[in-house]
Amino acid sequence: MAKSFGDRERELIQGELIEACKQCWSRYGYQKTGIRELAQMANISTGAFYRFFDSKEMLFVATANEYQRELIDIFHTTMAQCPGKQGVTTSIKRIVAAMSSMAWLTSMWEEWPVIIRKLPPDFIEEDFRGDVIRIADIIQQYGLTAKRDTESTTQIVDLLLTAVTRQNYLPGNTGESIDFIIDSVIDALFE
Repeated sequence: MAKSFGDRERELIQGELIEACKQCWSRYGYQKTGIRELAQMANISTGAFYRFFDSKEMLFVATANEYQRELIDIFHTTMAQCPGKQGVTTSIKRIVAAMSSMAWLTSMWEEWPVIIRKLPPDFIEEDFRGDVIRIADIIQQYGLTAKRDTESTTQIVDLLLTAVTRQNYLPGNTGESIDFIIDSVIDALFE
């Protein structure tokens, strides 16, 4: 008979799985990280893993969401200090700096297409819809005036953040170029 987990225990184990994923993700990458190892690190059986996540890919998504929350916090903290369009520019620059220090992100670039192919079919669309809602909320919350519709703005910001994760593949100090791109994009997106 399968073991039953209480709400608090489920929350703790889910957190342990996410922490295990962060460690394995940075060390080994996606393909070399196994469910057995993740389950052992969280002190549960391999079978119990599936009571928390439908697949290894969904655990990776939950882990990425943890990092995304950290980046969103950077955005809101910066906007509180420096509102308006300049705050958006500064926020994005701080997010890019944080992203470039996230070893899991830079090491996983080549593996994302494999992970995405294994996710449920509408996952990417739903995730993008969540991004659109977040951007719409940010525009409203901070009284920003967008020059483009929210969906287009979201696509551009997502592409910008995706592109800058590749900066480590370019020779030399890319900081000045990235700042130029961010300045240009935010200037084109907001009044």
